[in-house]
This record gives sequence, C-alpha cells and structure tokens, in this order.
Amino acid sequence: MLNSYLLSNLKRLIRGVLNSFSYNTEKEHAVLNALATIIDEPIDVLCTDSLDITEFQLQAASLNEKTNKRKVKGVFYTDDDVVQYIIGNAFLNFIQNDMSNVFPLDDCVKLILAANGNSTNALLKASVFDPTCGTGQFLLAALMIKVSILEEKGELNDALILKLLATIHGNDIDKLSTEIAMVRLFLFVVPLLSDLKSFNKAATTLVSNFTTVDYVRSAMSEKSYNIIIGNPPYIEYGKLDERPPILLSNTYANVVFNSLGQLTSNGVMAYIIPLSFVSTPRMKRLRKEVKDLSKKMMVINFADRPDCLFVQVHQKLSILLAVKGRKKCKTYSSNYYYWYKSERINLFDECKVHPSKYEIDSYIPKIGNKIEESIFDKIIKSKEEAELLKLQVSKNNGKNVYLNMRGTFWMKAFDKNPGSNEYKAYCFSKEFQPYVICILNSSLFFFFWIVVSDCWHITGKELGNIKVRTDIDLTPFKELARKLLDKLEKTKKYIGTVQCDYEYKHKYCKEEINAIDDTLAEVYGLTQCELDYIKAYQLKYRMSDGEE
Repeated sequence: MLNSYLLSNLKRLIRGVLNSFSYNTEKEHAVLNALATIIDEPIDVLCTDSLDITEFQLQAASLNEKTNKRKVKGVFYTDDDVVQYIIGNAFLNFIQNDMSNVFPLDDCVKLILAANGNSTNALLKASVFDPTCGTGQFLLAALMIKVSILEEKGELNDALILKLLATIHGNDIDKLSTEIAMVRLFLFVVPLLSDLKSFNKAATTLVSNFTTVDYVRSAMSEKSYNIIIGNPPYIEYGKLDERPPILLSNTYANVVFNSLGQLTSNGVMAYIIPLSFVSTPRMKRLRKEVKDLSKKMMVINFADRPDCLFVQVHQKLSILLAVKGRKKCKTYSSNYYYWYKSERINLFDECKVHPSKYEIDSYIPKIGNKIEESIFDKIIKSKEEAELLKLQVSKNNGKNVYLNMRGTFWMKAFDKNPGSNEYKAYCFSKEFQPYVICILNSSLFFFFWIVVSDCWHITGKELGNIKVRTDIDLTPFKELARKLLDKLEKTKKYIGTVQCDYEYKHKYCKEEINAIDDTLAEVYGLTQCELDYIKAYQLKYRMSDGEE
C-alpha cells in the first residue's frame, strides 16, 4: 500500500513538471514513453498544476527518504550543501590525488576547471557509483556538477550529455527509491536534450546502470568504479534480522568495506558516516582496512549540537574521503566542528584538515591545527606521567570522585554523588582526590575528551590515555577544587526529574575552571598561547543557554 501511495505521488510530481515544460504533444509523448521504461507503468494521473524542475527535485528527493520504513533502516536524507561539499572534494581529489586540504564546492569547481584538459576530461569520463543511493541525491548532484563543467567548456550537446549520464551508477535495496532516482536524473537531462530519440537512450542507460542489491551483505560482482560516494545506512547489528557475513558492528562499516573492493586504483571514496569511525575501538578493523588500501585518508568531524548536518535527527558525523593506492597512507583530520543554525551557510567555508602524525589503533585524534597538536602531545607523551586510572586505590584507602559518564559541553566531577545513575565512582588517595576533581572539570580535559572520544561517552579510553603528573605539589588543587565545588552548589538548579533532583551549571563556574586551567598549564608545560586556546576552546558554544 505504501509503495502504491508513493508511486502515485511520484506520478503526480512527474505530471506537474511536464506541465511546466509546456512540450508539444510529440515531445511529451517521447518523454512519457521513456519514463515508462524506468518505472514500468504509465503516468496515468491527472494533474493540472505546474511544478518547476527545482521544486520537483526537492519534493522527489524526500518522497521515500522520510518514511518511517527508511528511518528504521537507518536511512536519512542528506541536505544539498553536505552532498555538494562531499562530491566537490571527491571530484577534486580524483584529478589531484595530492590535495592536502578540503574546499567549499565553488572553490572545488574552480580548481577543477583550472586543471589541465586531460584531468578535466578524465573526471567527466569517471564512473560515479552510490551503492545505497536512495532517491539519488548524491548521483543527481554529481551529474549536475559534471554538466556545469561541460557547460563551462562550451561543449554541451546530446552525445556528450548521454556520455555523462552513462557514468552515473546507482544501487539501493529499495526498488522504488532507485526508480525515483532514475526519474530525477532523467528529468534533469530532458531539457538539455534536443533530439527526441535521446530521451529513450537516456532512460535505457539509466535502467542498465541501476541495481537493487543488498550492499550491506555483499559488493556487486566484480565491477569497479572511479568514484564511490554516498550516505550509507547506520544500523547496529542488534537491530538486524540477519547479520552480514563480515562482522563490523554497523551496516555503514560494511558499505565502506565493500566499496574499497570496488574502487579503482587512484579512485576516490567519499562518505558521510557516524563519528564512531574515528572515535571507537570497535571500528579499529575498518580504519585499518581503509588505511591499508588507501594512499590518503581525510576525515572532517561534525557535532550534533547546537546544530546538526542532518535536519531530521541528531547524529555526530564524519565525512570520510579516501584515495585508493598502495603507498603508505597519509591521514588528515579536522577538529570537531560546532556551529549554530545561523552559521550553517558558512560552515564548509571554515572546514580545514591537518596532517595527522599519530598511529593510534583505538581512534583518530580530532586535531585540526598545530596548536591543538602541541597541546595534545603534552597531555599524552610525558614519560614521567602516570595514566589517570592507574592512580586508583581501594575504597578503604581513599576518597571517591564521582564522574558523569556522559558529556556534552562540560565535564562534571564531584566529591559527592549528585544523585544520578549517570555518575560512576572512582577512588583515589585523599591527597589525589582534589587533583583529579580539578583535572576532570578542567577545559583542558574537555579538549582532550573531544579529541579522543565519541563526544558523548566518557570511557576507559579517555581516562586511560590522559597522563597525570604525580611528582608535583598537590596543595593548590585542594583549594581550587573546594572553590569550584562550592560555586557549583551555589549555582545548582532544582529540576526534580526522575534522573536527578538538581542540575549543576558548570558554565556559571568559568572563573573557577579558568583558575584550574591556569595551574594545570604549569603542570603540563603549556605556553601562554596554548593556555589561552584551551580557555577559549569552543567557548562560544559551551557558554550558550542551549543544550549543555
């Protein structure tokens, strides 16, 4: 019933856009015949409204992507700015494998057009594949960018347009989604074609280039592609009826894994995937596979608050871009980007990546510049320091530190249990307890946690990797901890929820936290510039009245 309803809506949209084309009877008949090749049904709905092609594409894009069925399957609509950013950088890296940064779409196109003619022609001929294409958002954008490049070269004609269309390949387990994708691609090229015979050629090409394989379970035969792009489904295996043959914890990992096998040498893979790829130990195997088969890997990391790349759902995300090759992989990473909704328009103008020198199995540090690299090194590399967790003592010989095991903009550690099951007790000696409280509440630890973690949970990975000096005078930390805890008590707010009675507002204690960071800067040997950076780190978002 749902597919019949959606198909009826698709036909209505098609009829609306054909009304706006105002074609004569012969031309409209040729278009309708070609469309019947794609959806295998006549466009038999009545619609007198006109729908311009831009509005058609917007409505068709979300026609099947926003249904509950697709959400359950981990499928989420990807907005145009994200899609274009990914494709622009994928295309640019295809013709220039040695690119060491990322760029907004307009800059990507300029750099592509400025490249030598052989490189540009190679891009136009390059096969583009989305193995979980949905309604074709990525594929349509890829084709549109290729057509715009062809227009800039002044070479637009039916034969070349059909050649471009032949480079576009899609797959999705949902047949209706592939039909919508093909219709969108077809109706994009129709106004560009002058020969009526080209309509049927375009439709036939699309039908031959689209499939409905379960790409999570297996790749598609032995075909290979120059550029593989998309937004794969994100589903934990526990929610699947049947697990795939290769176990990688999440369906997106299987899509990435299978894509590597279908990518040509020097080909480019570009996906938007969960942040877990860079941040969790369980994705170690996938990270290794990407590194082993790539000569370059870039990851750009995005928060889900205060705003998120996906409109429908809060999801922490990474854009992964890899160039296949046998050389030792060069890894580039960004820091962790926050933004307000009003800043979204400039978000991709700000994104940059930084060479990553780290070979760490359990995560890729989210470090985007030299100053972050220097601070991170000072936190993890001193031989004189001990891992925080190794300083624990038995409950009979120390005092507890209660740490909230989930974080957003502030780390929360207390000497008494705040009365929430989100807190876990760690026991340290009487002398070390105030020191540990100061470290865990500091902006320095917040920075370290962002670099290392999944930006939601606090785990043994974060607590085990931060190094702590034990050969220092701990006296100052007793007073610093007392002042912070007193201020937290004074500024707490009664909320009386099931989870807890009081909410502690660390943003009202920034002066006390700054004093802690001043002292920790001496302990870790931070420069004044590095200390200033830590105090100001993401402060615009941490001090907001929004989500904490």
